[in-house]
Amino acid sequence: MISVDSQAGIGKQMSPQGGRRPSIGRKLAIIAVLAVPVVILGSGAHAAPFFLRTNTNVSQGGGGTYTSFEQYTTLSDLASDTSTGITTNISPVINSYQSIFFDGASYYKTMSEGGGSVDTIFRYDSYQDLATNTSGTRFAFSQVWGFSDAFFADGLGNYYVNDSTASNVTQYPSFTDLVNDTNGLDGSYTSGGSPITWGADNRFFAYEGTFYRTNTNGSTPGSIVTDFVTYSSYANLLVDSPSGTISSGAAYPVEDQFIAVPVPEPSAWALGVCGVVPYFCWAARRSRQRQLTKR
Repeated sequence: MISVDSQAGIGKQMSPQGGRRPSIGRKLAIIAVLAVPVVILGSGAHAAPFFLRTNTNVSQGGGGTYTSFEQYTTLSDLASDTSTGITTNISPVINSYQSIFFDGASYYKTMSEGGGSVDTIFRYDSYQDLATNTSGTRFAFSQVWGFSDAFFADGLGNYYVNDSTASNVTQYPSFTDLVNDTNGLDGSYTSGGSPITWGADNRFFAYEGTFYRTNTNGSTPGSIVTDFVTYSSYANLLVDSPSGTISSGAAYPVEDQFIAVPVPEPSAWALGVCGVVPYFCWAARRSRQRQLTKR
């Protein structure tokens, strides 16, 4: 490197090719611009979830079928049935005894292939695939479950089965454990210190450790969802210590099911682009300056 005097500055460093090297401050700025999106992308930052609801065609004698997914931006929108988004038709329809849930990466539905109990579960890459029964992977349960037992996951690697006839829930540490009924940890629901049975009329769903439960005004045909209750942890769900409750005036039938789904995060990728584009613009400008200097 050589030092030269100029009107632009004294003792500025020049590269052998004749272009001025960026100052330390500019280097740090470039590094910062590039590093911020990389950190955001690498940290796995997540936006708040949006919510899916099954539209249920309720039969006169109870039960029914799920005919479509309705999308909502917030839990409040879901509770009030407002600001609905995309509707995705379910075809073939899904029977209302089947559990539908999301584990943070894949979507699931349980089935009865033998006719007398829930004995099978299917995994899908998207809820659109679930809705059309496309590209699903079948797993046979090692034990059978009752039609009113409820399945859900917390997005943190744990899977749950509610015994709808008692106050018990079983937590499994992996999907394989759920399928094989291994390493299950039994828990009991209490409220006010007393055992409580959340029946088949209550729905459970979760998103990255936040748990949701529906309150209803009964389990008979025609009963409806009255509230959405939020819990900040599984431990709080077990002892019925909610972090919030949102009343629902939408009169959803108790057969409806709900899923919390992560919102795609283009903002993080946009930050990446915002970091990379200025760098390449600066590099192109420096290249042009070097070419002019050589001339």
